[in-house]
Amino acid sequence: MLGRSQLFSLVWCSSLGCGACYQPKRRFAAQTIKSSDPRHIGQAVPQHFNFAKDVLDQWSQLEKDGLRGPHPALWEVNAKGEEEKWSFERMAHLSQKAASVLADTCALGHGDRLMIILPPSPETCWICLACMRLGITFVPGTPQMTAKDILYRLHMSKAQCIVVNEPMASIVDSVLSSCPTLKTRLLVSTKSYDGWLDFKELIRIAPPKQTCVGTKSQDPMAIFFTNRTTGAPKLVEYSQYGLGMGCSQASRFGFSFLGAQALSRFPITTLCGNPGMYQELLHHKCFTSYRFKSLKHCVAAGGSISTGVTEEWKRITKLDIYEGYGQTETGLLCATSKRMKLKPGSVGKPLPLYIVQIVDENANILPLGEEGNIAVHIKRNQPASLYCPHMVGWKEYASARGHMLYLTGDRGIMDEDGYFWLSGRTDGVISTSESEVINAVVTTTRPGSCGSL
Repeated sequence: MLGRSQLFSLVWCSSLGCGACYQPKRRFAAQTIKSSDPRHIGQAVPQHFNFAKDVLDQWSQLEKDGLRGPHPALWEVNAKGEEEKWSFERMAHLSQKAASVLADTCALGHGDRLMIILPPSPETCWICLACMRLGITFVPGTPQMTAKDILYRLHMSKAQCIVVNEPMASIVDSVLSSCPTLKTRLLVSTKSYDGWLDFKELIRIAPPKQTCVGTKSQDPMAIFFTNRTTGAPKLVEYSQYGLGMGCSQASRFGFSFLGAQALSRFPITTLCGNPGMYQELLHHKCFTSYRFKSLKHCVAAGGSISTGVTEEWKRITKLDIYEGYGQTETGLLCATSKRMKLKPGSVGKPLPLYIVQIVDENANILPLGEEGNIAVHIKRNQPASLYCPHMVGWKEYASARGHMLYLTGDRGIMDEDGYFWLSGRTDGVISTSESEVINAVVTTTRPGSCGSL
């Protein structure tokens, strides 16, 4: 079972950054950081792993046996303020019914790909969990995507099925003739459209599929696309184990924020958002009149937050904002915890066992306080929880004779206390002659929201 991770944070991840890998020129001066939860550090990767079977179904059974607390798996609040709580047992059952729809009606199976363009909703959870059960790779997209965006992602992912809500159906239909791999269209709506299968009706009558595919840990679970200001989005593939274990990092960041009123009304203990969200809340005309009795911890990511915002936030809420840093390819790399000295503007220190350094264009380690490229040290045979197939391809990882650097494409400095400070993005090309290292272009990207952490 996986720590204290909350189940559905992974479904609403968004994108950050791009990167490349290079051979370092000299050794790192590594720093030792104590872990808050050492149970998974260095644990071996099992041969098989399935998040739906090994986590959700186990938690569902604990719930049935009365061994879990009253906390729901999902707490849904709609735009009208109406709410509904979903137990782990109920989520497991509905994901099994969704698996029947995908397998029996859509004829999808292990190794197939499904694109899903839905807002955060219970249906989003059921479908993604159903994909995990069947070994189908899901490809999330946002409802803000254009026809061009959808066409590009369908071509790149070669998805055989797509799931959308009513506003997106006509957009998908406009590019359908250019998508030869797309065979099945599922619609989550109360209305019907020609050529679209009615998901709500299908899941209502579907029997629960009790079995899970025996997915291997390195089998793909999901494909995300990075946000980029130049060039086409980059496809990033996550493994079953990599993304499943990543939930233990992402859990505290996984809810869809409704505003100051929701933050005051509901027992939300942890708030995470990008700097713009905190600015928007502070500009709310009634923000100072709200009281956030349950709120204990505030996290910011997706860009540097100004000192003025952090100071004003603390003045009103009496809470500090703790910053973090990560990318689509890496998950959370650096963070500031409550046990650390808070340095406003810093994204904190690397998570336990990650070695993050500042290097120059030739991959030389730079002195403290000097600006350079932010890089992650990757060694063969390092603890399994640190292997990220979306950072380094499995073949490159397995064949590396020594170690590599993953260049995040971001620039920053590391101060004398080991704290990292972001300064911008890298443009240009860095190359190397080492045969076991991936050469790539490092291009400018647009930071996304904190949901990716």
